[in-house]
Amino acid sequence: MSGTQKSLPAVPRSKGCLTCIARKKRCDGRRPTCRACEDRKQVCQGYRREDIVFLNDGWRAPGVAAARAKKKSRSKSKSPETQEAGRGTLILQSAAPSPSSLQKSPSIDRSQLHTSFFLAEFAEQLLPSSHFIADLFRSYFSISPSTSSDHQPLSTSAAQAVDALAQGYFGRANGDLDSVKRSFNTYGVALRSMSIKIDELQAAHSGFHHLSEEEWQHMAFYCMVMAFWETLQALSSRRPGDLSVFGWRQSSPLPSEWVIEATASVKTNQDADSTIQFRVYSLMDSLLASASDISVVMAQYDQLLINMANPLWTNSDGLGQPLVDLYNVANVILSQIEGVSEDLGTTMSELPYKDWLSTHQPASNQDAGSIREREFITTIGSDIQSFFPNILSFPSMNDFNTVAFYWTISILLRLLINDMLALMQEVNPEDMPENPQYEIDQHRIRLVHYAQSAIRAIPFVEAKENRSQQPFFMASAFQTAIAALGRECEHLRSQVSEEVTILGYASMKRVVERYMDWAQQRKILLRMVVDIPRHP
Repeated sequence: MSGTQKSLPAVPRSKGCLTCIARKKRCDGRRPTCRACEDRKQVCQGYRREDIVFLNDGWRAPGVAAARAKKKSRSKSKSPETQEAGRGTLILQSAAPSPSSLQKSPSIDRSQLHTSFFLAEFAEQLLPSSHFIADLFRSYFSISPSTSSDHQPLSTSAAQAVDALAQGYFGRANGDLDSVKRSFNTYGVALRSMSIKIDELQAAHSGFHHLSEEEWQHMAFYCMVMAFWETLQALSSRRPGDLSVFGWRQSSPLPSEWVIEATASVKTNQDADSTIQFRVYSLMDSLLASASDISVVMAQYDQLLINMANPLWTNSDGLGQPLVDLYNVANVILSQIEGVSEDLGTTMSELPYKDWLSTHQPASNQDAGSIREREFITTIGSDIQSFFPNILSFPSMNDFNTVAFYWTISILLRLLINDMLALMQEVNPEDMPENPQYEIDQHRIRLVHYAQSAIRAIPFVEAKENRSQQPFFMASAFQTAIAALGRECEHLRSQVSEEVTILGYASMKRVVERYMDWAQQRKILLRMVVDIPRHP
């Protein structure tokens, strides 16, 4: 770069960060925290108001602080706060505690919900070349949030940009202000991350003439996605209803990139495997289409719990009709999901546990690494076998991820509906079901069935040869199984049931917990998480 480059414009003190204003220092205006505070080893307290930061604002664009960045070491440029903010998640939960008599159902991690909604509904509109954008998003999905930044130096900024765009689309379409606010925060983090990345690339390559094709691709993808984010804000920043859930549904539904790719695969290769994959992709798209509806129902139910927890709330009769309406909507979504997913039963196959173990247990002459890989099954296999003589197997990890997503959504909805039915018994509104306790018991039966299915699938997902096909990311199926089994144990204890039955469900719950601990200790890729309800 030329040595005659002009210095960066300074930000007026009146519009700088709170720390610089208080200390009457010059602020450089970098978002979300200013570099001047970092140079002075002070904590930047952010800015007075949440301005919309656009790329075309010169001093806020990526790389504008390159001159000052060269004075700092590379180790200092990667702050733990930046890395943590980039992979942070926002759980859908109420802002106030609910009554102790009510149990709050777990909610899907919003970052996964945002991206799923974006890919299912809007991805095809981004570029005429759908395969190009599909390849880029596939590259994004290959990034693990739990992976250290040393192993993904090129992709962090692009991943944060996609998160910001997905959050923005989801928030605008559903009137979810929390997602919109999170979108602005993530956008600022993406700007800062790319600024740091450009500084590092300039220091390593003395410019941009020797960058690899992969580096250029990630930079181009980042700029493209950020431009889409800015276009979204310019079109709808003052009109949240322009992307309302009713608006985009009135237009013809657009298939996600997964369906586009699977369709192309089927046309070029008509073998049985491609047909199976196309069916799996289609079912996954149908399930994802309901994800935003479920989020809205959960948020509205959370608001009812907040109202009840408010000491000033005295009109309990006013909860009756909204509660019944939410219950009816949740039932419709549940019936749609389980109706679409009936074909998933043919995806699974049952195998005797002993037969499966004989073909997957490492021989004594194998290396220590293979034996360690089978450590979980060798220690917990007898517990699983004591519960179920047969286990579940799948054609591929992708098939399991699809089925597990179905389990997760069904468990979440049934837990939510049970909470609604329990609340109805207290509020006693008009038009409530004739026998709510019977319906609660029917949901309990299905919840235990899903939880047991998840346990029976543990040997399949534990096998390294299956995880090598495609990353295992449906951890939510196991975490919701923990929630369902824990809820069943509490119910049985309240009914003074036989202790042996309670111990059986508690043992199943411990098996799933032990598997989750085992997977996390070995840093197995776990993408989707839920907020498990914790009781005092």
